[in-house]
Amino acid sequence: MAARLALGDEHAVAGELRSLAAQHPLREGLHDLLMLALYRADRQADAIEVFHRLRERLRDDLGLQPGLQAQRRYRAILDQDPALTACGVTADGPGLTAAARPPSRAGAFRPAGYGGGGRRRHPSRHASPGRTSG
Repeated sequence: MAARLALGDEHAVAGELRSLAAQHPLREGLHDLLMLALYRADRQADAIEVFHRLRERLRDDLGLQPGLQAQRRYRAILDQDPALTACGVTADGPGLTAAARPPSRAGAFRPAGYGGGGRRRHPSRHASPGRTSG
């Protein structure tokens, strides 16, 4: 479905996803794609309604809130994020902007002397008695 959606077949995909989402009301991934398909088919209000129904169903049946992916999609729809109309599927789902994804920690700056574990190492404090830090 995601591939067909990426190719611009949002009207047909929306109908199929609506049927699948009705058959599997707790499958967030289906609802997420349905929201995107509806938004791309110029049905923003319907896309928002899908999220509200999903949130109610998860709350009532399982006592849960929708996952981050569905929440990000909902927020992007409310913000009318231009990336939602771009064709393509990212690793985080179709049409999510970098701003909607969590930041990557790869290559994060670590100050000199940082030893991990949330603490800075101070050589003078970690030297054994009788030894100098070097």
